[in-house]
Amino acid sequence: MNSEMSEEIGLNSSALQLNLWNIHYVCTLIVNFIINLASILLMTLLPLFTLTIGCNNTMVGLLTLILTASSLLFRPLFGNLIDTKGRRVVLIIGLCIFATATIFLIFSPNIVLLLLLRFFQGIGLSGYSTALGTILSDIVPSEKLSEGVGYFGISATIAMAVAPALGLHFNDKFGYPAAFAAAFGFVLLSLGVAFFISYESRASILPKKHSRNSISVTSVGKEKDKSFIEISAIKTCVVVVFTSFAVSSVFSFMPLFAKERGINNIGLFFAVYAASVIVTRFLTGRAADQYGYSKVFVPAIIITLLLFITLIFAHTLPMVLLAAVFYGVGYGTVQPILNAIVIKLSPPERRGAATATYYATLDIGFGIGSFVWGAISQAAGFGAVFLGCALSIALALSAYWYILHPSLKESV
Repeated sequence: MNSEMSEEIGLNSSALQLNLWNIHYVCTLIVNFIINLASILLMTLLPLFTLTIGCNNTMVGLLTLILTASSLLFRPLFGNLIDTKGRRVVLIIGLCIFATATIFLIFSPNIVLLLLLRFFQGIGLSGYSTALGTILSDIVPSEKLSEGVGYFGISATIAMAVAPALGLHFNDKFGYPAAFAAAFGFVLLSLGVAFFISYESRASILPKKHSRNSISVTSVGKEKDKSFIEISAIKTCVVVVFTSFAVSSVFSFMPLFAKERGINNIGLFFAVYAASVIVTRFLTGRAADQYGYSKVFVPAIIITLLLFITLIFAHTLPMVLLAAVFYGVGYGTVQPILNAIVIKLSPPERRGAATATYYATLDIGFGIGSFVWGAISQAAGFGAVFLGCALSIALALSAYWYILHPSLKESV
C-alpha cells in the first residue's frame, strides 16, 4: 500500500462472513500462537535472568513497565497506520521490530541494555498486537464474534502452556542465549505466516455496497477521523484497566512468587491455566453470543476474584493449581468478552483506533501494575500483592456493572 491511498482500500470479506474458519482466520490464529510462544518464553526467563545480573523484584517490574510504556506510546501511531495504510503492513513492521530487539537479547550483559531492548520490543508488540486485533475484528462474522475472539485467545493460551516449560528447558540445557535465540526463531516463523493474511484488496474490485467487514480507509468528500482514541471503547476500557492491573501480578511474578514460598514445578500452574481456558472458551464464547455478555462476564469476574483470594493463602502446589483453574475459567473468560465488546461497540471504519485504545489500556494496566506489585512484593511480600489485586478486581466488577453494563442494554 502506497501513495495511491487516495483511492479507497477495501477489505474483501463478504465471502469470509459465511465461515469463521477461513484461511485468513486460521493464519491469524497461527501467528498469534507463535508470537505468543516467543513473548511468553521471554516473560518467563527475563525475571530469572535479571536476578542473575544482580537486580531485584522492583527491577523485574520495571522491565515490564518499560515494555508496556513503549507499547502504549506507539499504539496511537499504529492504530492510525492500520486504518490508513492497512493491517498486514503494520503486522509485518511490528514483528520485524520485535524480532530485531529479541536477537540482541543474546548480547545484553547489563540492565541498561536490557531495558533498552525491552523498550524496542514494546514498540514491536504495539504494532503486531494492534494489527492482529484489528484483523480479527475484520474477518470474524458479527454473529460469531465472542466465539471467534475466544478461539483467538485459546491460541495464545496454548502458547502460555508450552512456552514456560520450553524456555526453562532451553535455559537448563543450553543457557539463556540459546533460549533467546529460540524466541527469535519463533518470531521469524510468525513473520512468514503473516504474509498469508491477504484479505485486504482494492475497493475497485469490490461491489459498491460493502459488506459489514468492508472498510473504507479514506472517505471521498468526507474528513476522516484521525483521533487516536476511540470514544466508544472508553467505558469498556475502564473495566479493562482494573482487570489488567490485577492480572499483571500473575504474568510478571509467578516464578518469583513460587521461589519465595518454596513451591516447586510452578510450570504446572501455566499448564493447568491453559487447560482451563481451552475447556472454558469452547463454552463461554458461544454462550456470550447467545445469551448476552453480562450473563457470562459477571460470574467470570467473581471467579477471577477467587484466583487472588486463593493465592493469598497458597503455600503448596495443589493450592496454586486450584488458583490456576480459577485463573483460566475467570480471566480466561473476562478478557475475550471485553475484547468482543470493544469490537461490537466500535464503528467499522474505526476498528483500528478502537483496537489500539483497548490494547493501550491493557498496556497501562499491565505496565503500572507490574511496577507497583514489584515494589510491594519487595517491601511486604506477595500476600500483600494479591490482596491488592483482589481489591482491583472488585473495582472492575463495580465498573462493569455501573458504567459498562447499562450501555449494553442487557439484563441479567
